[in-house]
Formats: sequence, C-alpha cells, structure tokens
Amino acid sequence: MSSSEITGPAEEMKQQAHEVTYNGETYKIVREGLADILNPRSEESGNGGSTKQSVFYNPIQQFNRDLSVLAIRVFAEDLAKIRRARRELRLQQLAKQ
Repeated sequence: MSSSEITGPAEEMKQQAHEVTYNGETYKIVREGLADILNPRSEESGNGGSTKQSVFYNPIQQFNRDLSVLAIRVFAEDLAKIRRARRELRLQQLAKQ
C-alpha cells in the first residue's frame, strides 16, 4: 500500500469529508478509539436496494468490543505470568539435579 493510493493525508481527509478513495473504491472513515475503519459505501440500485452487500458496522457495540479486547489482554498477561512461573520452577528443579 503506497501513500499515492490514498487521496491525501489521513488527518486532512477525516477533517474534510470523512471519506477516502482507496484502490478505486470509496469508503467512509469510522473512527473508533485509535482505529480508523474503512467502511465501504453501499451502491444504490434503481429500486432503492443495494447492488452489493456492505459491511455491517454497529457503533453501539463499541463498548462490547473494548471490553472484549480488555478481557483478552488481561487473560494473555495472566497466562504469560503462569507460563513464566512454570518455566522458572522447571529451571529450579533442573538446577537441583
């Protein structure tokens, strides 16, 4: 991905139209926490429906996503502590032999 594929600097785009063109597709920029999510615009067909399925983004679920990330991070840190303790115990047992 080169910077020439995106139309202008990201900060400038967010302040202007909240849309970006990348590889010929137009996306709406959705900001969540520190992440910028490129959400494809749906193309309207003549009968009011959309011609292709777009990505579903539910901003109400932001708290749930944040909580899930936090829980996974805490679990990973706890698991790393347990593994370090087991490794230290094995090293101590090997040193006694």
